[in-house]
Amino acid sequence: MTQKRRQAVDVDGAPWLRLEFDCGPAQIDAAAELLDRFGVASVSITPLKGAAIEGIAGPAVYGTSNRVSALIAAGTDLDILIACLRNRVGADHIRNVSFEAVADRDWSAEYCATHQPLSFGGKLCICPGWAKPAPGQHVVCLDPGLAFGTGIHATTALCLEWLTGLSLRDLVVIDHGCGSGVLALSAAVLGAREVHAVDIDPGAVDVARENVAKNSLGQRVRVSRCGVDLPAADILVANILLQPLVDLAPTFSVLVKSGGRIALSGILATQTDECAAAYLPWFDIAPPEFRDEWALLPGTRNAAPADRAA
Repeated sequence: MTQKRRQAVDVDGAPWLRLEFDCGPAQIDAAAELLDRFGVASVSITPLKGAAIEGIAGPAVYGTSNRVSALIAAGTDLDILIACLRNRVGADHIRNVSFEAVADRDWSAEYCATHQPLSFGGKLCICPGWAKPAPGQHVVCLDPGLAFGTGIHATTALCLEWLTGLSLRDLVVIDHGCGSGVLALSAAVLGAREVHAVDIDPGAVDVARENVAKNSLGQRVRVSRCGVDLPAADILVANILLQPLVDLAPTFSVLVKSGGRIALSGILATQTDECAAAYLPWFDIAPPEFRDEWALLPGTRNAAPADRAA
């Protein structure tokens, strides 16, 4: 008779076990779904090679290898769980499996402690609801959740720093691929007259609308699915992925007014040349800004052919 793996783990009265294993990007969604069916308390994914991209503009992009960590009840039959995982995603894709007992703690307090206010440009504060914002700054109240975008990721931080360096008063702003709405909300509190936040993901749209309501910005921030008619904008920021950015270059050239500004992020430092090349027919692209391995491309809409003719 096979010994239950849970009997080999010395829980010593601990109510939780931490299960960890490595898997590739193509297997993460299936593994996470199965873990959820087993009633895990939490699942986190840490890229070991490459990095996950923040911002909802299609499926999440993970590293080529990832460490999955799940918090499960100590009474879970681990033999069955691992057998189901291997059956679901393939035995070759579940590697370096480990377990350890985890003492019970105030998980809510620990979660809150790891998400504190973030300041950008000395004048913008992204603050979770349980924390006290930095004094003398424009504040966006935003709790971490399912839709990415709280300022923690390098690409979001690059976009927020870029926005704080502009004078947005009375301008029209588009946040394309809005995720949580953090960029749209920030543009509004920094003085934009009208902000349009769009995303292809309906879940992101719902979360962004909740965040708009939470910050009482419904009069100035409008959230929609991609495909709606948008006005010409003075500012457009898109924190998505390289290929959507390349594909959207002609669309963005129409949306941004002559002389308007654009910020393109969600791209790696190694992808800036390819991204810039797609926009050069319509935009004057400035040198990229970098944080870690990530980049932001700022640009200015050059004169349209009709403007040049005039």
